[in-house]
Amino acid sequence: MPGLGARQPNLTNPSSKSVSKTETIPRPVRELIAENIDSVHTLEVLLFLQRHRQQRLMVSAVQDSIKSSPAAIRESLVRLVAAGFAQHYPGGLEHFQYLPTTPELDQLTSELAAVYSQRQSAVIETIYRRSI
Repeated sequence: MPGLGARQPNLTNPSSKSVSKTETIPRPVRELIAENIDSVHTLEVLLFLQRHRQQRLMVSAVQDSIKSSPAAIRESLVRLVAAGFAQHYPGGLEHFQYLPTTPELDQLTSELAAVYSQRQSAVIETIYRRSI
């Protein structure tokens, strides 16, 4: 135990700033999150679509993996379509497919998936902070 005259660490010293978890995520990925990903649920739906990019999926197929209500799954899917990540095929049996509108969006989604697999808590913190 330090004596009364012992030097205590300066916890307010600006030179000893620690890097936040969100700062460990590349800026383009943080921007993608800030602009398009409003929840971990939506992220999980996006990454599921990406892993099954060759398939047109019904809401029930996504629900089997994501374990959420059909309404919540559909809401995330519609949001992803509006953001340019997926295509909607309406009809009696509506389907959705991962089909980004640009190669850059596809590349950023791949980077997001890689970062999420390595630093899940940092990505989750970024989603909830929605900071850049």
